[in-house]
Amino acid sequence: MLDFISTAAAAEGAAQPQEGGLGSLIVMIVIFVVFFYFFMIRPGHKKAKEKQKLIDSIAVGSEIITVGGICGKVQKIKDSIWFCSWATGRPLSSSTGRMSILSFPRTPSMPS
Repeated sequence: MLDFISTAAAAEGAAQPQEGGLGSLIVMIVIFVVFFYFFMIRPGHKKAKEKQKLIDSIAVGSEIITVGGICGKVQKIKDSIWFCSWATGRPLSSSTGRMSILSFPRTPSMPS
C-alpha cells in the first residue's frame, strides 16, 4: 500500500519540498541568540548587579534575612564572612557567607 502512495505522488508530479538556504539558517540562529540575550542573559546580569549592590550596602548593625529565612543582625564583618546574632530570643552568634543573604529589610522588625 505504501508503494502505491509513493508511486501515485510521483505520477502526479508532486512538488519536492524546497531546501532552505544558508541565509535562512543564519537568520534563525541570529533570532535565537537575540531571544536568549534579552529573555535570559540580560535579566540574570541585572539581578546579579542588584544583589551585589545590596550586599555592598550592608554594614554592622544591619538586619538581614538569609536564604534559609532566618532573620538576624550583623555584629561583625570580616572579609567575606558576616558574624550575625539571630532573632531567636537568646544570644546566638554564627557566621554566614556573603552569597547566602537574601535581603535585608529597611524597617526595623527584630526585637533588640
